[in-house]
Amino acid sequence: WVYRQGSQYFLTQEQSSVEQYFSLQANPLTYSYLSSIAVRIFGDTYLSYRLFALIGGSLLLALLARHNNPWLILLVGLNPLIWIYSGRAYSELLSVGVMLLAFETRGSCILRGVWGGLAATVKYHAIVVNGVYWGLQWLRRTMQEKQWVWRDANLQSAAISLFGLVVFLLFYMYQTNIWIAPEKFQVVHGSIQFDNWLNNFYSYGFYLSGMFFLTIPAHLQNIQWRWHAVALSISIPLAISNQNLGEIDFGSFDQLLSNEIILLIKVVGFWNFLLCCKQFWQDRESRIMLLTILIYITMFSLAKPVQRYLIFVIPFWAILVCSHIRLHRLFWWGFVIGLCGLNGFASLYQVSNAQA
Repeated sequence: WVYRQGSQYFLTQEQSSVEQYFSLQANPLTYSYLSSIAVRIFGDTYLSYRLFALIGGSLLLALLARHNNPWLILLVGLNPLIWIYSGRAYSELLSVGVMLLAFETRGSCILRGVWGGLAATVKYHAIVVNGVYWGLQWLRRTMQEKQWVWRDANLQSAAISLFGLVVFLLFYMYQTNIWIAPEKFQVVHGSIQFDNWLNNFYSYGFYLSGMFFLTIPAHLQNIQWRWHAVALSISIPLAISNQNLGEIDFGSFDQLLSNEIILLIKVVGFWNFLLCCKQFWQDRESRIMLLTILIYITMFSLAKPVQRYLIFVIPFWAILVCSHIRLHRLFWWGFVIGLCGLNGFASLYQVSNAQA
């Protein structure tokens, strides 16, 4: 509904529409502008506002198909956050789809940078993932060659993305008189809160790994019990003290889950998160992707936590899971069927409550 208000501004030039948008939304008007084009072509329907989210989700899955792993496509496509937000008029999926296009583009650092910058103009979070990943790749090459390498494709892609975003922000400020986001959202999302960092990091960790609970049988089979004890000794006390200081909720399931079940999900989820990190770190080639995810989560743990921000790292976590977790096909199929059931219930529940 909020993005619709932004689209109506481009369609009608009514100032009240954009004022209402900025009173409720911190994201730039980019998605609303694209939706306004769809409205001009297809009419003022639900599909017009959700079209670019669907395009972003489809692009994401098409790019993941390059990995030649059908389980990866199923894990991402049926992930509850991906599933829900690919059918809503939100900007995350379009931004993630274009961001992954930047990563998958080969041969031209300029084109990669352009795609990365465009992804960031839809949702600013993309520049964090792009910048961290390409920056770490550049640092690794610099350390390997033991000298600063300025003519590096990754560094150039990051610089082009950042330059493009800065140009967009200057143009955006000129048009809207807003720098990055409305002032009230700068206070909410931009204020650094070191006191709540560990609480929010825990929330992101258990939520992300909890959506990939199929890794648990592999951990039980392959990891020594002393590591399980260490992970649980960290997870349990943090779970007991953990609070939802933002939007780390379970959506349709909030009304059905008891406090005891939620506590168990937190304990098991973060325990799984720590063991996954241990597994992924053992592979040198996976460390940069893992560090990108951890740095991203760390940065956004300093502000108000929101579960849909994890959409930007879910594809990369899924890639790591599919690369390092070995399970019998029965477990994979069971997990996929479970996700279908969860998504089906959530969708029906939302439709019945007129919240889809």
